[in-house]
Amino acid sequence: MPKVNRKRSSTAKPSSSIASTTKSTISKTDKKKQRHSAWLEKLDHAYTVKKKQERHETRQTALQKGGFDDMDLVLQGLDATKETTAPTPSPTGSHLVSLDKIKSKNKKKNAMLQDIARFQKVLQHDAFKNDPLSTIRQHVQNTFK
Repeated sequence: MPKVNRKRSSTAKPSSSIASTTKSTISKTDKKKQRHSAWLEKLDHAYTVKKKQERHETRQTALQKGGFDDMDLVLQGLDATKETTAPTPSPTGSHLVSLDKIKSKNKKKNAMLQDIARFQKVLQHDAFKNDPLSTIRQHVQNTFK
């Protein structure tokens, strides 16, 4: 393929050799460092502008939401509910391990078989036969605690 001949702009190179000798010569690495520092300054400026804008937006949304007065009301409501409800001891599912944490296939298989056996026992229990939905709910709560 033939090369395309393009006209070169006169601004790219000075026309006289005197102008090139009077300029101070800067090494290539110095030019690269200058470009890099200019780029970092530009990046830093953009970053600070973005952070200022985010801070301004969060302040505006906080002012629109009303501040911490609403939080005080919520905390007072929570304190009132804590006083009225007594803690009930419930069986914890600490002996159960989620399948995501088990790495080997055999251990996953054994855990699944144990869970199936446990659920079969729940299905045969008298409480399940009387009220199945609440029993299943209780089983799920105990499993995931």
